[in-house]
Amino acid sequence: MSGLPKTTTPGPWNTSPAPKAAPWFPPEEWCEPSPTLLGHACEKYLRTPIWWSVVVADVVGLWFIAAILLRQRQQTKERLQRRQSLPKSLRIRRDWSAVAAAVRLASLGAGGREAPQRGAWSLSWERVAKARQERKDHMDKKDYNITAVMTRASGPLIVTVVCILIAWETHAFYTVVLPWLALGEETTKIVGYALAVVPARIYFDYARTTLTDPGRPEAEEGSDACGINAGSVNWMTPVDSESALSREPTRCLKCGSPKPPRSHHCKVCRRCVLKMDHHCPVMNNCIGLRNHRYFCFFLLDLLLGTFVLAGLLAPQAFEVAVYWSRPMTFAHRVHVVSSFLLALLVQGSVGPFLIFHLQLILMNETTLEYIARRSKKKGKMASQENAYSRGVLENFAEACGAPPMCCHRWLKGIFERLVPAHVARLAKRSV
Repeated sequence: MSGLPKTTTPGPWNTSPAPKAAPWFPPEEWCEPSPTLLGHACEKYLRTPIWWSVVVADVVGLWFIAAILLRQRQQTKERLQRRQSLPKSLRIRRDWSAVAAAVRLASLGAGGREAPQRGAWSLSWERVAKARQERKDHMDKKDYNITAVMTRASGPLIVTVVCILIAWETHAFYTVVLPWLALGEETTKIVGYALAVVPARIYFDYARTTLTDPGRPEAEEGSDACGINAGSVNWMTPVDSESALSREPTRCLKCGSPKPPRSHHCKVCRRCVLKMDHHCPVMNNCIGLRNHRYFCFFLLDLLLGTFVLAGLLAPQAFEVAVYWSRPMTFAHRVHVVSSFLLALLVQGSVGPFLIFHLQLILMNETTLEYIARRSKKKGKMASQENAYSRGVLENFAEACGAPPMCCHRWLKGIFERLVPAHVARLAKRSV
């Protein structure tokens, strides 16, 4: 019996600790060995990924619930402010008018076939009160717009994800691309410091687009009725009209603010925007008069940065996909492939989008105007095609600034090839 191997009998008297299972993602492979906060957070997450994923999901859910409750509170406050902004005599007159209308409607219902019945007038009154409450609930629901509330609440989360993805691509360049190039220690430092301008420029233009007010049509001192200075109305003055300021000023039916030409009400931001192009959830802001150029600069910076990164990652991605026998950790393979695919995805989506917005700038047109002009339901707008265009160079200078005089000739040739033929003919006629 002494020669048999010893076996461990399970039971409460067995106090030896059970062996720990190896983690799915070893932190020493996926996290950098540095005592930074980012490395500590990476290590904590990889040791218990499911628990931390549940925590993140709970935080996101609480964020959306808080946004919904905040919008409900704002809606109640706005309704109370609108009611209190009216004169007291007008409020009393409206209340008595509503009571009189309800009494007349209830009397009409009670004076019919139900008049001999007992309580017919009370039943009619309850029907009128129920109809008024249903109408009020319908208007509140229409004003609430849960889709816009959720879009507005998801804006900060999307901005956080975009910043993380930009940092991920930047990290891939400095930890994967530069060591693979083997340029030498001094040369690697010089190249790293020089190319740090690219992510800095991307973050800078992203911040400018996100934080810049796209344009608020509010009346100010020294401005016209729509809040626009007389010297800066070229963007809202059609070519064939004498002046857009001669028109009768209008107000928005949803927010009550002045509404000059080419301005639209954004249901997500809940206000009117000057020369509104679209609401961008990625930017958590509307793209309008004052930040359209920054938006295009951001797209251009992002396209150039991902183009360089994808070109430098292509040999390593090919090596990872073909030569599996090479000594390489699984974390490094995932880092190379994910960064390369993300760069390709950004190029495929941002490239056509940038060309489309450049064409809109050269035509002096917004995305909303482009959709409305080509909509079958709004064929009456076909006669106003390119009503605000003054030529490709002037349109470009109005949006992005005037280029140097020495570049006007060849820039004009390039721009005329980017826009449709009818816009090029308009440009030649306006010069």
